Amino acid sequence: MSNLVLIIDDEIEICEMLSAMLNVEGIESEVCIHGENAINKLEKEPDRYSLIILDLYMPVMDGLTTFKHIRKLNQTTPIYIASGYGEGAKTDALLLQGATGVLPKPIRLKTVKELVAKHLKK
Repeated sequence: MSNLVLIIDDEIEICEMLSAMLNVEGIESEVCIHGENAINKLEKEPDRYSLIILDLYMPVMDGLTTFKHIRKLNQTTPIYIASGYGEGAKTDALLLQGATGVLPKPIRLKTVKELVAKHLKK
């Protein structure tokens, strides 16, 4: 497994910002703008990513459904739920189902650096 992060978010600006933050830390990332796209990638290579950042609210396939599909394919990769809605009922449910943590929006560089330090080798 490489130091590759999968970002799943329907907001292109957030994907670009997160990618740039990770790039500053020397970490590569790939982006999926909805859950179905991410599931298709993970079906081909379930262990490709060292970390997954998953938006909670997306069209096509929401974060909860996407999370369940990802966990069927890979039980070990850390998954952070990105949400501007705080740690409400849906994020709590995902944490109980094995999500690693919550990445609050707006996303801060300091928080991204902490994720990199905790889960990725430099």
